[in-house]
Amino acid sequence: MSSFKRVVSRNFGTMCNSYEMHATAHKKAAKKLYKLISNSQNCNTVLEIGCGTGILTELLVQKFPNIQVIASDISTEMVFMQKNKKELSKNCQFLVCDGEFLPCARHLDLIISNLAFQWFENFEHTLKILKSASKTVMFSILMDGSFKNWAILHELCGIKNPMLALKTEQQLKHYIIDIEEIEINFESGLAFLKHIQGLGANGVSHYKIGDLRKLIKASQEKIAINYKVGYCVMQNAS
Repeated sequence: MSSFKRVVSRNFGTMCNSYEMHATAHKKAAKKLYKLISNSQNCNTVLEIGCGTGILTELLVQKFPNIQVIASDISTEMVFMQKNKKELSKNCQFLVCDGEFLPCARHLDLIISNLAFQWFENFEHTLKILKSASKTVMFSILMDGSFKNWAILHELCGIKNPMLALKTEQQLKHYIIDIEEIEINFESGLAFLKHIQGLGANGVSHYKIGDLRKLIKASQEKIAINYKVGYCVMQNAS
């Protein structure tokens, strides 16, 4: 596992107890992604990448009650939380692993993931592997154009934006079937930073103290933050 992924795993694991409290956009995206699964789709093997605390997993178990869903996540703590959910324990097999290096990715009917693929380091290479391993790959992904007002605030303050570089619509053009803007209102920039940290993204640690103070001072009023979410599908013709 790369040093970047170790940090991602540690951050999400540290915040696993607060994750769902802040996962407003993730819950909305999970519901929409779930609705994209065809009712006629015959699935015997389903793998979820980046299952987190089980927001999408619970929906998958409801849709496919007679098969075992493999729920994977890079964070041991996240997977442990899922194992303790009674509604999931009977229908799920749990796996701690990096979604880019899956030991079980072969001969699957459906690979699905909600707002996790933006963390991939070798995006295109991993998609090729996943597509060859499954009849269908479905995922939602955070896209370039997210957090617009936060980016504008950085420009006004003359501060470099340390947010994760995200995929553009052009980069996703071969997979994307829909785009959704999810807007969340925060009382201040500080409230947004606490939201990000509560999810495990740990955005605060990437700032110099002086820059952080400048941002907080400049964003003491309400601020609307957008999540630009792309919904993507890949079908394996073979």
